[in-house]
Amino acid sequence: MTTAVVYFGDAGGAWDAPWFVGIPLVCGGLCVAAVVGTVRRMMGLRSRGAAPDPAGSRPKAGLNR
Repeated sequence: MTTAVVYFGDAGGAWDAPWFVGIPLVCGGLCVAAVVGTVRRMMGLRSRGAAPDPAGSRPKAGLNR
């Protein structure tokens, strides 16, 4: 979103953004998305409608007799 705002402002004449400004903005956005995805996975947060993890409900191997 930030990259889009920067280039829309450039296109509208509000400021002048060099072409290479988008590279760190996009890479930074991808890094933020990766961190958020990792934190969500570690906390066990799931999107609505997702089935619960069946691995936690299965008995461990060797415990059934």
